[in-house]
Amino acid sequence: MKKKILYIITFFICLNVYSSEVSGNVYLDNNSNFENIKITFSPVSPSAVFKEIYSKNDGSFTTQVDNGIYNIIYSKDQYQNLQINNVFVSTDVILDNATLSSNLLIEISGNVEGNWTKENTYKIVGNATVAVGKVLTIEEGTEIKFAGKYSLIINGKLFANGKTGSYIKFSSFKNPPTKDDWNQVVVDQGGEAMFNYSIIEYGKENSDWNGMLQIRGKAEITNSIIRETNGTAIGASSSENVIISNNEIYNSDWASIVAGSGVFNIFNNKISNTRLGGILDRSDTKNTTLKNNILGNCGQECIGSLEIILL
Repeated sequence: MKKKILYIITFFICLNVYSSEVSGNVYLDNNSNFENIKITFSPVSPSAVFKEIYSKNDGSFTTQVDNGIYNIIYSKDQYQNLQINNVFVSTDVILDNATLSSNLLIEISGNVEGNWTKENTYKIVGNATVAVGKVLTIEEGTEIKFAGKYSLIINGKLFANGKTGSYIKFSSFKNPPTKDDWNQVVVDQGGEAMFNYSIIEYGKENSDWNGMLQIRGKAEITNSIIRETNGTAIGASSSENVIISNNEIYNSDWASIVAGSGVFNIFNNKISNTRLGGILDRSDTKNTTLKNNILGNCGQECIGSLEIILL
């Protein structure tokens, strides 16, 4: 009898050591019935074991899985899959809430023009270019996600005009994203771009002073959020006027703004958490004008250069 009891105790100890409870909630963006969304636990580590479960009507789910590392995939017909990579399970885990998008997923590469709308999600699978003489207009609330080290290059015109509460987002296709998942948005020489209420994030590997948003043409960046890059947030070297105003720029591993040759008006921005500098002017002419910018935690220097006019 004692031996049998010992076996039972050992079984429950092993169960506690080698498996854990995983719970969470998953929703649909256009439906109030969240039943039967499939949650797949795809093994990454040798100890992990494949498992599939389905959500309840309210979107909740709970299951017991063997300890290990998993990619967790949420899926349902007529919705975009959502994958969370490298989830480490060693104790009970409550996952962040997830929402599946009903947007049509459109893969993009090569020459682009026309209108991009918020009913679609645009997945960049190769370098994409707005050619000379062409126009790309992006509707408020639209998401553009880069699935690799690709760039969006503007040789023509780009108008990305979001609004409060409905930002246009340039981001990573990975989940969770990291700071160097994709390359750049480039406004090239002769190109023109307007970014208003836009978010640009998780791009530009740390390699030079060029920015995640690189400006060589004419540009206005207003009311936007530029964040989370291993490089410089905004790099600008242009013979055209560049306006950077009323933005939040933070968490860049190089500088927040690097201004080269050209005419730059940098007003009313909030800049923080940058490793090498806040606003750096690398030009040899006094064509950078600063006014009412708030800078903090800027690494080596918040404002660097003798070629800046402070108002």
